[in-house]
Amino acid sequence: MGWRYEVVEHNSARTIELLREERIDAAVISGARILKSHVIEAVPKGVINFHPGLLPEGRGLDAMQWAIYEDRPIGVTAHLIDGRVDAGLVLLKREIPIQEDDTVFDLSQRLMDVQSDMLPEAIDLLGQGTAGLESVGRGNLHRKMPPEIEAQISDRLRARQARMNEAKS
Repeated sequence: MGWRYEVVEHNSARTIELLREERIDAAVISGARILKSHVIEAVPKGVINFHPGLLPEGRGLDAMQWAIYEDRPIGVTAHLIDGRVDAGLVLLKREIPIQEDDTVFDLSQRLMDVQSDMLPEAIDLLGQGTAGLESVGRGNLHRKMPPEIEAQISDRLRARQARMNEAKS
């Protein structure tokens, strides 16, 4: 496509140089890297993150699995990052419906699809400014889910689906 790119360490001085040279005023982070404040501040309008959980309840790692384990809604939050983990100003939230035949893989794929679908709207909202946006940063910060708990996720999802089916009847 003729795009120029350079591979750099995400929190390096070279990253800040590139942001300034290219006059980047807004950015989207793709992946689970933690950006340091000096990099975030080099992007005047902010850095959008798509977190695979509903903030503030779903902060941290393995957000979808923790939501299943804790019987909370599953979803995506588009937010402007700050120096804290899964914190900042919320642009947009989308809950992901659970279907009766979903697997954990299905839900994971749907989360990825919704993140992609949300991108244009999140960018449009950022263009409208940040006045009035909800600020998140409190709430339980989940760590990586231990394997013994992760092994229960499929069973907990099936139990949740069974309760949903019973409620329909």
